[in-house]
Amino acid sequence: MYKLRRTPHTVHTLPSTHHAAVRAMLDHGITENLVKMLDDRLNYGLFFDEFSAILTLDKLLESGDNQAGARCACQLMLQEEKFRLANTMGNLACWRYFKSGREVPWYYPGEILVDENPDEVIRVRVKTVPNNYVDNHFDLRDPDKLLGKTLVYLNKGKTD
Repeated sequence: MYKLRRTPHTVHTLPSTHHAAVRAMLDHGITENLVKMLDDRLNYGLFFDEFSAILTLDKLLESGDNQAGARCACQLMLQEEKFRLANTMGNLACWRYFKSGREVPWYYPGEILVDENPDEVIRVRVKTVPNNYVDNHFDLRDPDKLLGKTLVYLNKGKTD
């Protein structure tokens, strides 16, 4: 998917490609890669459709992987999806992760790189200049803010 995203043919990607990628990763039990790919939208371009969101959340909730379920629910919030069943399952995944005391860290080991020498200046030529504007939506990386915003979005208009 990474190489396809870098070609001019990426505009011809079928919606079934996303479904096939999600299903293949779920069938082979590599949910860690699935969550990482969903979180890196720019490089992989992997997005949920309604069926793949329900399928993913169902498998993650049944297996008890609350952390991955909550991270997938955050993708529904970030894309502002209106899938009723998937949003309900995402709400359940967030509540289960929150109820578990968040024993499992939000990010997988090695996913967040820490600079060992913060004082050392390294200049690297890059193709794009990062935007310093923070929109408090797509730029959110703090797990507490992501989880909170997801719970607010998924429970909008509910009184209980």
